[in-house]
Amino acid sequence: MSLISFLKIIGLTKRSRKMRKYANHPGLIKRMGQGYEVKMGFGLHQGWAIEGALGSFYKIDASYLSPNVNMASKLEETTKAYETPILISGALYNHFTLACKKECRQIDYILFSGQKHPTALYTCDIDPSHLEIEPQKPNLSLKQARTARVKARLQRNAFKESIMLGEIDVALLFQTDNDLIEMRKNYHQVGCRLGR
Repeated sequence: MSLISFLKIIGLTKRSRKMRKYANHPGLIKRMGQGYEVKMGFGLHQGWAIEGALGSFYKIDASYLSPNVNMASKLEETTKAYETPILISGALYNHFTLACKKECRQIDYILFSGQKHPTALYTCDIDPSHLEIEPQKPNLSLKQARTARVKARLQRNAFKESIMLGEIDVALLFQTDNDLIEMRKNYHQVGCRLGR
């Protein structure tokens, strides 16, 4: 579910009307240049962490500490070097279902500073550039908007419940979710790019 979640975040960000509007904002263009777009990198790892409250009398935030949190941060940082939006550690990859593993490919072994053993790095190849902007939402009354939000939340909760009960294999979304299909259409099932 973690991999699908981050792939969906990338897709929804690319399709977002608001993000496209910001990209054309004169102030942003002046500062960042023409053609600027938001790009994100995600490092996915699994392991234990300690949650602690940090802050002052006026503002307190939760912070997470552990070598595993540091590893996820290093993976996120390393996405720039590999020019991929997602890097997955071998520790997390080993917990994926076989169907999910088939959607990923190993790209390297790397020894991060402070580690004794190299980490296997995996990614899930995607190309979100072909995604179309989300359609204009109809103007709804306040009551209609609230009703639509509640219905959407109930559908999400029912979907999550089905997943948690094992009634749905999340990896099937690679074959049924329109955004995932579109982002992965230039790649073989095992992650190799077509036509290059």
